[in-house]
Amino acid sequence: MAEHLPLKIPSELADTIIDCLHDDSRALASCSVVCRAWLPRSRFHLFEHILLEPSRLQLFDLLDSPLSTIAPYVRCLHLEEGRGRYSYEPEWLNKALPRLAVFTAVESLEVDLARFDLLETETTRGLVSNFRMLRNLHFWHVKFRTFSQLVDVLGECPHLEHISFDCLFYQDKWDTPHEGHPEIKNSLPTSCAQRIPLHLRTFDLGSCEKNAILYWLLSGNSCLVINTLRLRTVCLEETRAIGAFVRTLGPSLEHLEINFAVSFEGDVEKAFCRNVDLAGLIQLRSLHLSGLVMYSQYRSSTYVGWVSILLSQITSMHIEEVVFDVWLSVPEDLDPLDWDVMGKVFAQPSFSRLKRIHFWVWGDVNREQARVSIRERLPVCDARGLLEAKWPQGVL
Repeated sequence: MAEHLPLKIPSELADTIIDCLHDDSRALASCSVVCRAWLPRSRFHLFEHILLEPSRLQLFDLLDSPLSTIAPYVRCLHLEEGRGRYSYEPEWLNKALPRLAVFTAVESLEVDLARFDLLETETTRGLVSNFRMLRNLHFWHVKFRTFSQLVDVLGECPHLEHISFDCLFYQDKWDTPHEGHPEIKNSLPTSCAQRIPLHLRTFDLGSCEKNAILYWLLSGNSCLVINTLRLRTVCLEETRAIGAFVRTLGPSLEHLEINFAVSFEGDVEKAFCRNVDLAGLIQLRSLHLSGLVMYSQYRSSTYVGWVSILLSQITSMHIEEVVFDVWLSVPEDLDPLDWDVMGKVFAQPSFSRLKRIHFWVWGDVNREQARVSIRERLPVCDARGLLEAKWPQGVL
């Protein structure tokens, strides 16, 4: 009688199956105990992302063990400082920085609520000095003592490709020039001059001191090649620095997102249109205009006359997508936009490759009425099949 031998799944097939379970932690845990051959691939996904915050500090005991083999699999590290208000949310991060050296494979680092202003520069630099493979860096509600301290941290990340700053603070203030001219370098702290992340491709700037950061990037001798730029909560005093920065990026920029700080009279938006020229972005493929609060009955509504002006600046023959984020209560809230000018702009040769005009609609407005109203205001674009109105939960 023939003997039945157990079937062995080829390693390539096993890896493919495990890859399909990359976001199912329970399934990955089960796969890891099937056999030793399945363990590395299971760990590759299971420990890809690690969150360290006050309620999870016991993970350090596991990571510090000489028998631990978890750290080499961690590629995304999320650090959340405790607020220190209660015993269950202690401030732990600054003391734990030396223990982060075990994460040698980290490619993405997210830091929330950190108080690096309480540390010496050399100690802060150690935050990332061991992350030689770091590509993505996100700071949210992070405080530094000086701008130079921030630059020193970035200088330890020579391969950074994606940077995101939101609610970033530093205590010192230094004068920045109002135009892109040679005196920029003279106005920078000496230690900042040659620490530009030359591989930067995506730059996301939220609420922070944009002038210092942008002029610092402009101070380098090498050409910046940034493909994606997101500018949120833009303030009046930042528009000139942004103009100089956008001018420098020129042909490299393909995706641009703009969001303004609240400006009831439109001072920020008008200054932006004066100081920032999109005509030089000859490779621009997408433009996202967010924060269009158009509630007609509320004081919190924003000036929107700048929208058609900004669209008229575009000369790129590669533009494929335009996105609007609008807040409405009734369809009539759309009236302040200059729809006639927008329709003429979208009919220009520079928009001949346009594939989609998205309207992300927020608020209590009737969905069907909003969809119909948008289509009626841009009939030619509607006939071309370009319009798509979306609600946060799906397409209208």
